[in-house]
Amino acid sequence: MAIITGDQLIAAFAAGNIFPWTKLVPSTNSQGVFFSTWTQQGNPVAGAIPTTAAFCTSATVGAVPFTNPTPPQLTYLGHFTFENYYNSVNQLAVLMKDRLSHMGGLSGTNTGVQSVNLTVPSGRLISTDLTNAEWFLECYSTLGATPQTLTVTYVNTSSVTNTVVMSIPASMAAGRVTRIIPTVPSDVIQSITSCQLSGSTGTAGNFGFTCARSILQASTVNASIMDIQDIVTTGLAQIADNSCLWFLIAASSDNWGGIGCNGTLKLIQG
Repeated sequence: MAIITGDQLIAAFAAGNIFPWTKLVPSTNSQGVFFSTWTQQGNPVAGAIPTTAAFCTSATVGAVPFTNPTPPQLTYLGHFTFENYYNSVNQLAVLMKDRLSHMGGLSGTNTGVQSVNLTVPSGRLISTDLTNAEWFLECYSTLGATPQTLTVTYVNTSSVTNTVVMSIPASMAAGRVTRIIPTVPSDVIQSITSCQLSGSTGTAGNFGFTCARSILQASTVNASIMDIQDIVTTGLAQIADNSCLWFLIAASSDNWGGIGCNGTLKLIQG
């Protein structure tokens, strides 16, 4: 049962707890490129680098902790803030997503076919046509200095196997994420089955793939300003039961890693 009255909304806000989140940013970064905070220290604690494909939940170490409501109640994002607490970068952007599934352990020196077998979990507010599921290449340990291309093999929602070719930059940094967008018109990825590098990057590193659903995006234009999202700007986005809430961060300058971002979020239920 959704929150449908003002009284229900006020009661849900009064009962909800504020979660103070804080994350260090990876020490290697590039201007305008999103970096994952999954393995970074802070609150929530750092998540582990995944190996074989796995579904993520609110119980996965690295997720924002919360407890599912008693049915038929639902969970919503009622409040979100963030700032750069060192005030060293003017423009920052933060994305909050439900990290649905992930895998890692792939090598930057392996030029053979590397198995992935990553799929979308059922539920979690994913649309039946999967158009609100996003796919990312996520780097966990910096790759070598030789740029290469990566051919990603996937199965679409019509059960047809296709590929998409991605660029792997020189020394792809730990934490960097790249959105995977099919080049076949109207294709929607249902699962990623494998990938293959065009050549060795020179360093094995560690990379993998992540599937997620977008919940919120926020930004600041000045280092001294905190961005505040209320029930209007959050849209009272629904948070699925068992969601694995995860942050991505980008900045307007290079070499700003090691700084921290922090803020609060409030999940309300009713």
